[in-house]
Amino acid sequence: AAFEGRYFFSQEMHAAVIDSYVHRRNCEQTGKGYHQLTDREQQVFRLLIEGNSTAEVAKLLCVSIKTAEKHRTSLVKKLDISSPVEMMKYAIRIGLVDPETWRN
Repeated sequence: AAFEGRYFFSQEMHAAVIDSYVHRRNCEQTGKGYHQLTDREQQVFRLLIEGNSTAEVAKLLCVSIKTAEKHRTSLVKKLDISSPVEMMKYAIRIGLVDPETWRN
């Protein structure tokens, strides 16, 4: 295979590469909704999953609470999720948060 200019992988490596590709494709497909959010909505989403309240998000982004609420409402509608737990599950599913890096 190498002589012909193709890649050569052991069976274990071949399986790992395919698994990685499939996982990445699944994350991309699940993350499409996230990528439809505006940059500001993505910022708000990330701040919310970090545990910030809407008022704290407003303060951190130097916007009014009403503006932060509008961004939150918009992203909730686009992603069809509302609770903080659902937001965290979604963030983990699309690879935005890696639970393996959390400390006990």
